[in-house]
Amino acid sequence: QKLTDDFTKANPDIQLNWVTLEENVLRERVTTDIATKGGQYDVLTIGTYEVPIWAKQSWLLPLEKLGDDYDVKDIIPA
Repeated sequence: QKLTDDFTKANPDIQLNWVTLEENVLRERVTTDIATKGGQYDVLTIGTYEVPIWAKQSWLLPLEKLGDDYDVKDIIPA
């Protein structure tokens, strides 16, 4: 959320809607959306609980396999 101002200045035509939910509600909604390919979320974070589950479902991909046009260096380090 700290980058919101910078992002909206650079992209005035895009509206950001931050959604904060309780962990169990968030987990259920996001997992359902990903499983059904709903496309409700453009950006999300997942925790260590979800990683092995999502990987088993092939919902995660190594960033290196996204192609030359994807700039992995553009990702902000944790």
